[in-house]
Amino acid sequence: MKVKRIFAPDMKTAMRRVREEIGPDAVILSNKRVSGGVEVVASPESEYENAQSQLTQERELRRAEQIALLTSAKGESRRALDEEIARARARIGEARLQAEEPGFANTANRQVRDNSNELDRLLRGEPAASNPDPQDSALAGLQAEIDQLREMLTQQLQVQQLAPAVASSAPSDMRAASSASAGSSKIQRQIFGRLVKLGLGESLAQGLVAGLEASLPVDRAWRNSLGRLAESLPVFGEDIVNRGGMIALVGPTGAGKTTTIGKLATR
Repeated sequence: MKVKRIFAPDMKTAMRRVREEIGPDAVILSNKRVSGGVEVVASPESEYENAQSQLTQERELRRAEQIALLTSAKGESRRALDEEIARARARIGEARLQAEEPGFANTANRQVRDNSNELDRLLRGEPAASNPDPQDSALAGLQAEIDQLREMLTQQLQVQQLAPAVASSAPSDMRAASSASAGSSKIQRQIFGRLVKLGLGESLAQGLVAGLEASLPVDRAWRNSLGRLAESLPVFGEDIVNRGGMIALVGPTGAGKTTTIGKLATR
């Protein structure tokens, strides 16, 4: 029976080797990806039925081996559970004997209760309660800080690329006010802090908060500042959909390139 397993870095090479080693009438019995490439099992067409039978037998043999391994593992787990139950029962017996002594009454009673609960848990097959690993908690906290830092850096990069265009197109009164302080009013200082925390440059933030009335509520002052920022953004006035042609959208991750393309496509 001429059944061959052929390993190759890619499917094209594997098919070429099948034709060379078995012939043009070869029948592919199976193929799968393996480490380093692909594995193809093939045989001549004249021996297809026998090859299929052999392949089925090999699969059943592997399946039987896996079942045997699982059964063995379950047997070991069961033996370990029985041993743990036996140890728990022994500890309970010792605690009950100590409970008869007056000096050990309170301690023994507590131990009996604890061990009885442990025995009940083992009989139900419940896993033991595990304390969280302090090292795992520290790693989780460190990963969260890294993710937060990455997000902040991404926002700052986006703002740095946007700031020159915004500053150059900002109204003259905003540019004139950028050299001044953020203002002495409390509302101006609050909005200025928000804008800087968002990632805007100090000069741009100063221009946006310039002229804010001290009596404005925080929410309204924040909306006014964002509105001034939106008005200063340069907008491409020509309808690129009607014009047609090739258009390149350039920007950092999260800037909205894909969303913009989707909106243009709907038109």
